[in-house]
Amino acid sequence: IALAYDFERRFRDVVARIQPRSDPAELRFAWTHETDETTRSMYRSFLVQGQLPFLVTSPESMTGALLNTLRSAADGGRLAALVIDEAHLVTQWGRDFRPEFRQLSNLRSDLLRRTHAAGHPGFKTLLLSATLGELELEDLSTLFMSSDSDVLVAANVLRPEPEYWVGPLCHPAERQRLVSEALLQLPRPAILYVTSPDKAEEWVAHLRSLGLKRVATVTGRTAGSERREVLDGLSVGRGERSRFDVVVATSAFGLGIDNDQIRSVLHACHPETLDRWYQEVGRAGRDGSASVAVLLPAWGDEDEAMSLGVTMLLPETAWRRWTSMWKNRVTTSEGHFIDLHNEPPGALGGSYNRRWNAQVLRGLQELNQISRWQLSPDEAAAKKLPVGDSEHPHEWERIELLVLDAQSVLFFSNVWEPWRVKLIEESREALDAMRAVLRPGAMICELLRNAYAPGDLMLNRFGDAAALAQPSAACGRCPGCRAVGVEPGLPDSPVVPSRWPVVGVEHRILNRLLGAAPTAEGLSLIITDDPKSAAPGFAALLARHGVAYFAGVEVPPAVGQATVTYTDVATVGPADVPPVPALIVPPPGSHLSQQWLIRSERPSYADGGPVPVFMLVTPNAKVGARCESACTLLNLRLELAEIILRKDPR
Repeated sequence: IALAYDFERRFRDVVARIQPRSDPAELRFAWTHETDETTRSMYRSFLVQGQLPFLVTSPESMTGALLNTLRSAADGGRLAALVIDEAHLVTQWGRDFRPEFRQLSNLRSDLLRRTHAAGHPGFKTLLLSATLGELELEDLSTLFMSSDSDVLVAANVLRPEPEYWVGPLCHPAERQRLVSEALLQLPRPAILYVTSPDKAEEWVAHLRSLGLKRVATVTGRTAGSERREVLDGLSVGRGERSRFDVVVATSAFGLGIDNDQIRSVLHACHPETLDRWYQEVGRAGRDGSASVAVLLPAWGDEDEAMSLGVTMLLPETAWRRWTSMWKNRVTTSEGHFIDLHNEPPGALGGSYNRRWNAQVLRGLQELNQISRWQLSPDEAAAKKLPVGDSEHPHEWERIELLVLDAQSVLFFSNVWEPWRVKLIEESREALDAMRAVLRPGAMICELLRNAYAPGDLMLNRFGDAAALAQPSAACGRCPGCRAVGVEPGLPDSPVVPSRWPVVGVEHRILNRLLGAAPTAEGLSLIITDDPKSAAPGFAALLARHGVAYFAGVEVPPAVGQATVTYTDVATVGPADVPPVPALIVPPPGSHLSQQWLIRSERPSYADGGPVPVFMLVTPNAKVGARCESACTLLNLRLELAEIILRKDPR
């Protein structure tokens, strides 16, 4: 929820920048369980009509309250992209804590099928995360990837901002003293991470007793209005003072929060995975300045961390739940329907009951025993299935048996149990990786590098792109580096070999300009005596005809009102240009690489066609190893280029 509100804040800034006349206060993009019914109705209407640029929501909402609306939007071809942020949670949370994360795979397949059946082009799917290890990459590949057009884009480096400090294992009372001392000395604002809401409340009371009055709390119990207040209180302008010194938080405030004010992160707990810890450490130093990460473990933390690992049902329990759901199914001419809120004998209803039932169905699906299709409440009602109410809910899925193995108790002892043991072992390995951080003199940079190294499966599938999933190391800021005298350094920016396959668009006027100045296939050099002065006007003219990427030129604000644009103030090479029509304005007098003239070095569309690239240069600009003058290449004077662009496109 905190992340949803943070996204809403950032998207509001983006839209306000693109559409200056819009009222930022009226821009709403987050759908959470606290969203009122009036706003929900507005979202539903806008989604179906294709009038909503972004909607930020949860897997639970997508597979529940929004399911019907998403299907209607897919039928109408209104979906442009499904973006799953923090995609590692599909693996880490989906089998236990929040099974709806794994249901996103089924939902995506259903929405794509509906989109194609209605004659519309499909939508893109992006799975985004800063922490994808081999296990997560393989799992996401199995769930979501289906063709040769799937692309892995990885460019990982270790965060250069944090200084890592790890305290010795100690008594909880000694840990309290150390945390108190640290928070009184370290740069603020700071986040103190703990494991449970109860412990967060205890810490808040303790910190206030020390004289720290500007303390906030964000846990799973925190109301949405309070989360917004904390985010707004931290998100002040550069040079202004945050309204809070310390935020005491659980992992509910750990993922994706992008705030450049936070300077220190402390953990008064034993995070259950390296991913969780590294994600939470990454909340500080997001402005690129130095930050501090302090990990202070105490006796008893490890047992608590183990309890947070993956919990999988024992074979006999899974068998009992499955047989109860199947026995109480509703069968019609359209198939078999199972209620996720079915209560096996001796079980209590509620969220945990539903969670365990969902785990059983998801497990049987992954073990190729069943196929599943979700029903929205309206679809269930149309089939005369009970829909219930908040006190006695029903939630239906259509189930098809693929084989009869799961109808035997032997399946659960012979197949389910090895699968369960494998998942629990993976959870323990994740905890072991975190244990290694606590060892005296741990080389944390190497532990992180190893955690995100790709295996043979990913290397065989994605080649060089997968190799860059392993972050480059340039640390000097962790206990191990300090112990052997490694000086702090900055990692080199990786060169990313993978490209997103963008479908080409016909740009008649741009192609006419390319034909008038055929410097190379897909490349035109435009000549002018003063590129710096001429660039803004030329950029605005090109933008009207589809150029969307600008490097070396400040794009006039009016350009962004018509289309989304991408800018880069730095000098770029051909490999840096995204697959959209581009204008490059190199620094005056610069020597341009020969690679600009090589067709394969510049971006291509998915069908292999060249993406139009224009360069605005002086007549004496040098291109290539032979230092050819731009005048010796096929080019065009700016004045003639502007005539072509201003000509009526009809």
